[in-house]
Amino acid sequence: MATILETIMEHGKVYAGLAKATKQAKEDAEKAQGAEATGKRAALIALAVAADAGKWTAKDIAAACKQASEALVKLNLVRKTAQNFASKAKAAMHPNVRSQYANLCKMSEDIFRQEKAETSEARVAFRKPDFMIDALASAAAKEKSPAKMPTSEADIKTAARVKAKGKREDVGKCRDAITDIMTRCKTYKATFPLAQWDTMINLCTALCDENVLEDALAAKTSSRVRKSNKGASDIGTTLGALNE
Repeated sequence: MATILETIMEHGKVYAGLAKATKQAKEDAEKAQGAEATGKRAALIALAVAADAGKWTAKDIAAACKQASEALVKLNLVRKTAQNFASKAKAAMHPNVRSQYANLCKMSEDIFRQEKAETSEARVAFRKPDFMIDALASAAAKEKSPAKMPTSEADIKTAARVKAKGKREDVGKCRDAITDIMTRCKTYKATFPLAQWDTMINLCTALCDENVLEDALAAKTSSRVRKSNKGASDIGTTLGALNE
């Protein structure tokens, strides 16, 4: 009987394109998912099935995944790819995940086949089915994590709504994006010396000012807009200064 490491290596080679999946592995993955599973995802499903059947412990899985990652590097697999496989395999095989992993894969694919209007939150939160699968499985596999494996499309969409809301309201990312726009404007201004670039640059500068984005977010749920200790920084005052 194959050891945990041997099993992980077998499917790791398939994941990395270093070997072809066995007929049995394909059948196991297809049976578990209830639909055809191919490529990297099929390898991870097959590992989840094997871990569930063998009742492997989280500790033994973690140790074997670490060994497998190093062994795959020695087979000339790029280290980052080997580490990505080990991380995803570790999550897929975790006791909290493995029995529902194949079902999660199927549901995620089904959700992204639905009309975009019905899955807008999922697309904002995860962009692709693979990203959704990896994120939800990883969250459920974390020790002492309150996250549970979703068992229905409704569960997945609820998780997507929470994540999408967090991404939309991430002030740091928004400020970084505005700063990037400002940098591009400065670059274009050097090539196309137009006064209008200054308007864009000043607007970006104002939006990045302390608490402006935070105040805008707070204004959505409160009639009061917080003030900075360093002086007035509410949206109207800051942006209004551009027209003076």
